[in-house]
Amino acid sequence: MRLALGFAVVVALVVAVLWWRGDLPSGDEPSAEPPAVTTPRRVGDFTLDRSDPARTFKSDVERQLSAQSAGSQVTVGTYGGPDGQIVLVGTVFDADSDPRNSLGADPGNAVRDYLREVGLEDLRAAESGQLGGELVCAHEPDDGPVTCAWGDETGVLVTLRFATGDLATASVREAAEVTRTFLAAVLAPAG
Repeated sequence: MRLALGFAVVVALVVAVLWWRGDLPSGDEPSAEPPAVTTPRRVGDFTLDRSDPARTFKSDVERQLSAQSAGSQVTVGTYGGPDGQIVLVGTVFDADSDPRNSLGADPGNAVRDYLREVGLEDLRAAESGQLGGELVCAHEPDDGPVTCAWGDETGVLVTLRFATGDLATASVREAAEVTRTFLAAVLAPAG
């Protein structure tokens, strides 16, 4: 009996010390901070387009999307490479926004709902790799270009539209592979 009581006292002391130091997790801690979405100069064989038309496009899209989701951080980049052009749109949604809550509750459904909202059907889940989250790709109607979207429970949504060249008609598997490469390059840890 004394051994059990002694053990309970030791456990209580350890818990008290951890709580006092702030090392003890609490049930109402916020979820993990979302990564930032960046636009590095190069991603694999692709180079960020810094021309005046590309910068104008970037500014216009960022302004429009930011207005639609107040408090969110929107990042746009157009990349060119040997296989075509890719338009990247990354959004880190505001902590209290509906999209962030949807991604937090079920990233897969949130990503699929987003792609349906932009007119895509025949959605195909793809392996998201080491990043986790959910990756879904689809071709636009009438054999249009392929688009892939990735999201996770932290409230980040990254969309790649394979706009021109061979990538526009790539298979979902090929597009998902390029998307994973981009995700690894454009997502920067929070902080």
